[in-house]
Amino acid sequence: MRSQLRRYAFVTGLFFYTYPAYTISTSNAAKLTLKESCPVMPEKTNGENFAFKLQHLKQPLLANRFANIWYDPAKNISGQRTIVFYWHGTDGVTEEIDQAFGQTGVKQLVDRGYIVVSPDHIRDAKGNGILKYSWYIANGSRLNYDVVFGDLIVQCLNAKFGTDFKIITTGCSAGAMQSALWAFQNKDIVGMILYSGGIFRVPKFVPRDAFWAVITHGGAKDARGDFNFMSTAIYLHKMVVKLGYPSALCDFTPLGHDIHTEIANILPGIVFDQEKVILPVQCKGSIKLALPGRQRNS
Repeated sequence: MRSQLRRYAFVTGLFFYTYPAYTISTSNAAKLTLKESCPVMPEKTNGENFAFKLQHLKQPLLANRFANIWYDPAKNISGQRTIVFYWHGTDGVTEEIDQAFGQTGVKQLVDRGYIVVSPDHIRDAKGNGILKYSWYIANGSRLNYDVVFGDLIVQCLNAKFGTDFKIITTGCSAGAMQSALWAFQNKDIVGMILYSGGIFRVPKFVPRDAFWAVITHGGAKDARGDFNFMSTAIYLHKMVVKLGYPSALCDFTPLGHDIHTEIANILPGIVFDQEKVILPVQCKGSIKLALPGRQRNS
């Protein structure tokens, strides 16, 4: 798959969960130019890899950040105008996306003109993760660096393609927590798919015209330590519905804490058309955007 697509290396540069306070997401404020946000470094000779560097970042903990970015320059990317993110779980790597999106999911998305992004967590000089649970939100940290990192990738791609992309964010476990945190803050995010994840305390939801959610859990044993992801999944699903947006809650008892294959196998279909995709029988609720009588409460 990757030999046929352009794959980009994007470079910039504790305790268990409590309830952090959050700063405001950056992507809905001042827009950076491509030169300011991610000047392009020389293309490698094989034509398959590019590197971007966010030279303007001052914070030491954002000095070395990576993300794999897939797209096909021959497709109508500006016409599709959607970026699909995957935030990996604790101890995961960016290649975890091949499990979360299904074996051919990335290729299916890229073939339809989508950009796919898989960010990596902060690592030290030896390549080891510096956080116990990958993303700041999962460690109870109040630092918003991971949200800023996602925002900057989007700003970079907006400038590169001369458009304002919409975003669908996905993730598993700690990555699902990061996805939920980011989705509530960024008005350009129109959908989220969370595997075995969620958070109890989220920032105020920034209203937008359209938003939907697919949230999974693996039953009562979907837990890490004292933290139960079934409870957070149910809570977050109810919150999205209360805000007036469509959400589907998928109960995959007794599979536990995992990337649930029934969703992974149809993830491209969910992204392509929320109106027509058929969700597994374990999913309750709907992600259709035009439900009769639905009123938004944001």
